[in-house]
Amino acid sequence: MSHAYGVESDASAALPASEVVAGLVCAARSGDTWYRVQVVDAVGTEDAEGRLGFTVLYLDSGGYDWLAADELRKIRADFLLLPFQVHIIHIFALS
Repeated sequence: MSHAYGVESDASAALPASEVVAGLVCAARSGDTWYRVQVVDAVGTEDAEGRLGFTVLYLDSGGYDWLAADELRKIRADFLLLPFQVHIIHIFALS
């Protein structure tokens, strides 16, 4: 994905916050690496620097994170062909 989206963050290519909805699958940059993520909470929150961001789930490695909106991109269709590696399960009635 880094080859397709580049190493540098191009803020002009960012996904507009108005298009971010819960359940949206997109590409997201964290550090110098790009990941497939799903937006969990479409109500954006601001960090200490005033940047708008969203809670996302990493679809291949698991885990949740808050990412700034300017790190989200529309995902290319070919990156959706491979099944996601994360499966969310809920275990009930454990004592």
